[in-house]
Amino acid sequence: MEENLVLLDQEQLRLLLKSNASKIGNTNGWEPFITAFIFFISSAFATYQPWWIFSAGIFKGLVVLISCILMIRGIYLAVKDRKYTYMDLYTEMKNQNQIKHPFSIVVVKNEFEQYPDRFLVYYDSRWKCRLFLNFRTQQDMTENEEKIKRALSNELQVDMSDIKIDYKNTYLHKKFSYSDQCEKWYEHTIYQAHISHMPETEQSDSFVINGRQYFWMSLPEMERDQIMMEKNSDIVSFVKQLVI
Repeated sequence: MEENLVLLDQEQLRLLLKSNASKIGNTNGWEPFITAFIFFISSAFATYQPWWIFSAGIFKGLVVLISCILMIRGIYLAVKDRKYTYMDLYTEMKNQNQIKHPFSIVVVKNEFEQYPDRFLVYYDSRWKCRLFLNFRTQQDMTENEEKIKRALSNELQVDMSDIKIDYKNTYLHKKFSYSDQCEKWYEHTIYQAHISHMPETEQSDSFVINGRQYFWMSLPEMERDQIMMEKNSDIVSFVKQLVI
């Protein structure tokens, strides 16, 4: 199963990589401290001769002092300049993600009939057309599927144990949002939900639950629905490819 996609503007990616260029490949870690520690050991046990105005003892003390300062600096660098990993870069890239609308599209067929050929849709007052069931996608896909099952159970008033979810595919595309009147990038994850015990009242051609009106429609009926095709033909096409 695919994970959520990330969409970056080319210029944003260039600036992100440029701003982190000095961090990428930083592998110093504890090496400065280890080098200073080895220098400390060797200087502490070395034999010294008088040098310039310094006696052998004073000269040795200066060298040992310098090695201690280098060890302290090595500890500071190891703690302060933590290695910049690929996960750090990935996290920063995700923060620049332009995909603001990841939705899971849930396809439910009339499997309670001998020859299932219709799909469950509902009337959306914001889009002013009929849509497949949809829920905002969670980042963790296992959590996302559990959320979908809970939402279906609540909305259709069926037991969660009667719901099985199958992942189909994920599509990244740009489309016009009729609710916000602008183009947006969408990540649509398509699932098919199998409901083993559909309530009899929900097997009618149309029905209402908690003020929301639902319909069973075949794909040819959707393709004849001018408003639905104008606003949601991409999803109808995805379903036609994946579920039939």
